[in-house]
Amino acid sequence: MTSSLQSPLYLTCDTPDTSRVSCSLHSISAFDAPETMARHLLATKSTFDAPLFCGVGGTCMNKRQAGILMPITALPSRYGVGTLGEEAERFADFLAASGQSIWQVLPLVPTGFGDSPYQSCCASAGNPYMIAPERLVARGLLTEAECEEYSCESGTRVDYDLLFQRRLALLRLAFSRLLN
Repeated sequence: MTSSLQSPLYLTCDTPDTSRVSCSLHSISAFDAPETMARHLLATKSTFDAPLFCGVGGTCMNKRQAGILMPITALPSRYGVGTLGEEAERFADFLAASGQSIWQVLPLVPTGFGDSPYQSCCASAGNPYMIAPERLVARGLLTEAECEEYSCESGTRVDYDLLFQRRLALLRLAFSRLLN
């Protein structure tokens, strides 16, 4: 089964007056480069005194916050899908540098039917696809050559069948070394 990667979206909001918030949804792919997006995000940053949101129990946010919705698996990776490795750290640094305070990710659970995180058999387990192989190399549990052998690069589409076969075999190899 293959799935097309989608462009991440982000939301910007302007406050013409303190009683109203006007928001726009943007696609990151609409920008030529990350610097263009960063300039746009920084230009729309503002705060104001009227509460934007009051939650249960009366907790109010008086400062406007902005962020992005992008699944971890949409990060670039030579291992089929994005991981919680160096690319995630770089992206979090980029968000902080561009004034973003929220990174909303999709569920981090194992995927179920249709490779969907919303069809998981467990709500509390972590998705093994998000384990960064380069972190296992750094701990001496894998070699770079082994990671290359189990690589799942396929361009703009994710081959989940291949990912399932190769990533789990790679993780089993690292786990066997952890036990010894």
